[in-house]
Amino acid sequence: MELRLFHHYSTSTCHAMPLAEEEVGREMWAIEVPNIAFDHPYVYSAVLAVAALHLLTDNPNDVLLQTATYQYIDESLSGYRNELSNINSDNALAVFTASILLGLNARLRYRCLGNNPPPYSLPLEFLHLQRGTKEIFYRTNQVIAGSGAKKWVD
Repeated sequence: MELRLFHHYSTSTCHAMPLAEEEVGREMWAIEVPNIAFDHPYVYSAVLAVAALHLLTDNPNDVLLQTATYQYIDESLSGYRNELSNINSDNALAVFTASILLGLNARLRYRCLGNNPPPYSLPLEFLHLQRGTKEIFYRTNQVIAGSGAKKWVD
């Protein structure tokens, strides 16, 4: 499943991500995010969770994909939670990347519901995650500003 999801991410999902139509976005999602993920397991798990959700949009009844989504998001959240208490120059970019992926995960979850969405309610989970991403950005901005990732944060 892991290989299937990473293959799907690298051949399909990364091309459907926000800003993927621009060169800087393609570089970010197809090259930079996987490079960060290889060094930080919680980012890798978040990538796999997003890929699983992307696959679920075409296969909403696939129980293995549903299970994988929960497994990888759980793994990502566990590692991410541990890193939040000690943001430093070694993990700042990974923490910021994970916060973006986790927010996208919450957003994609609604798309995966297909033709059976629940009645509309405010997407509070997504909004809370976006607020958290803003806070993470402020805490990591100095490190990110000094890295090659600055071009895709602007």
